[in-house]
Amino acid sequence: MITLLTAGPPAFTAEGVEPLDVYDIDALEPACRLLLIGMHADQVFLESRREVLDAFLARGGTLVIGGHLLRQVFTGAPRWRRAESTAQADLVVLGVHAHPVWEGVDPRDLSSRRGVSGFYGRGGYPDLPEGATIINRIQYMPVDVELRTGGGRVLLHGGNDLWTYRSEGNTAERLLPQLLRWGTEGWT
Repeated sequence: MITLLTAGPPAFTAEGVEPLDVYDIDALEPACRLLLIGMHADQVFLESRREVLDAFLARGGTLVIGGHLLRQVFTGAPRWRRAESTAQADLVVLGVHAHPVWEGVDPRDLSSRRGVSGFYGRGGYPDLPEGATIINRIQYMPVDVELRTGGGRVLLHGGNDLWTYRSEGNTAERLLPQLLRWGTEGWT
């Protein structure tokens, strides 16, 4: 089961993805294996319900968080910081480690969205726990990171939600289906 936490109407619909209002997180189904939290989620509230996300990770769940994570919504969550420079040349997405979510995605299709730079990320996660995998960066700032924590895994994206790229007309459209496939692989 895939759950998309919402702060209003769901950002997208896809087969197998169930919306859940962020304020109803206590009703998160134990069968949920992939939890998507978008950039507009109430982080202050989620921090107050940290034990729900910690329990989800302890069950081996996969948590994907988009946007600027500034609160401890799960134990050990790193804090997002703005990049020192937001000049166009400094917002170019650079691959660091291969990852199934970004397979076949041209970084140029992420770096400039409809001719504008910075939508993909204007900051990231410079202070990471031991064992974190940096997937992509801008400047020297990790913008996409995978962490293993509490028995589960967390994918942090320090910019607009990855699912907003679903209709770009370029290789970035691969992000959402690959994210859903990666997040559910190995389930029985």
